[in-house]
Amino acid sequence: LGDDSAVGINVYNVAGQRIAHLDGTGLGGVASEIVWDTTGIASGTYVYQLEARSRRNGKVEVVSKKLAIVK
Repeated sequence: LGDDSAVGINVYNVAGQRIAHLDGTGLGGVASEIVWDTTGIASGTYVYQLEARSRRNGKVEVVSKKLAIVK
């Protein structure tokens, strides 16, 4: 992240249903993590959408990617 940001992550199953929403903050120029307890989430492929909103100027950046959970 270029600026300190409010971060939201939505995780969707292959049917497009949202199965999780995670909130956090990210500091500009510093690696950050948001912990997700996947207890009760089945192994499989999911899509996540990460949205970061700059606290400085309100600019929003959105990234969508796939992830796999293997248990």
